[in-house]
Amino acid sequence: MANERVSIKKLSEITGYSVATISRVINKKGKYSPETEKTVLQAIKEYRYVPNMIAKGLRTNQLPTIGIIVPDITNEYFSTITLAAQMAFFKNNYSAFICNTNENRELEERHIQMLRSQNISGIIFVCCEQFYRGNMDSDIPTVYVDRTPTIVDKSFDPILVQSNNYEGGRLAIRELVDSGCRRIVCIMDTRDISSKVNRMEGVVAELRQSGMEPRIYYAQSMTYKGVYTVVDDLLDREGLNFDGIFCYTDIGAMSAIKALTQRGISVPRAVKVMGFDGISHAEYNTPSISTVYQPMERMGELAAQLVLKILHGEKLEQRKYILPVELIKRSTTKQENIG
Repeated sequence: MANERVSIKKLSEITGYSVATISRVINKKGKYSPETEKTVLQAIKEYRYVPNMIAKGLRTNQLPTIGIIVPDITNEYFSTITLAAQMAFFKNNYSAFICNTNENRELEERHIQMLRSQNISGIIFVCCEQFYRGNMDSDIPTVYVDRTPTIVDKSFDPILVQSNNYEGGRLAIRELVDSGCRRIVCIMDTRDISSKVNRMEGVVAELRQSGMEPRIYYAQSMTYKGVYTVVDDLLDREGLNFDGIFCYTDIGAMSAIKALTQRGISVPRAVKVMGFDGISHAEYNTPSISTVYQPMERMGELAAQLVLKILHGEKLEQRKYILPVELIKRSTTKQENIG
């Protein structure tokens, strides 16, 4: 019998306690004595009882599963946030259903419909593309990470976790200026997503404070090829008329470095480069890339904690959480002694 998996009904017969009592012990609902709890937990361990979570979900009309919608799971920034959220849910006996959208709004909408049909308990949007239509977190706890959703219903006040993009933009430009740069170009995303808008506001403010007019160039896509093409075209059109580059992401910074070095332009001797995000590739690139680190793991953990608080009926202290960023200095902004 000890090696046989049992149902909650069988566990009731074994212990002599009612199904309701055993259920209260499992779910920590109280109204039982310490002796009862000890007996039930011992039986659960001995007979290897495993709750049927699907059956529980059918009874409560909600499965202990959280949907995580992410634009590109192969991108380290997105995947680090996603993994941190997934592990936080796992520790609290929730599973995560990860939906990759490939930055496609139509696919994102299909994932949302599928998750709703599965009666999932909550949703986290990691850098979503979604237009809010006023029908999401009225019935499903929803938290947004990094980007504010484009809002149609102006009364909607999303729960948002993001880093301080404005301060990050200022830190990045300040590092280039402190490293001796006086002709800085910036390569940004074309989309008007909130993280880009806030980051660029910080960049522009710091440039102007340093006596420089912003020189902003836009990549059609924030990919290796997209940013490489911008730098390559800039060199073709204007030559080397800049001594510093700020890239919207670390991936962009790696692409810019490759475009420069393939033209025989030394980084950081001739041009200094700043990235943004703090992914591991930036540290192990040659040369290692100075960057503004976003607390990716903390962002994912906090988003999960907020969903769980809502599910447990706890009141949130606020709806907007802005986490601090950190400047990490590496080789690409190192001052070179020439002479």
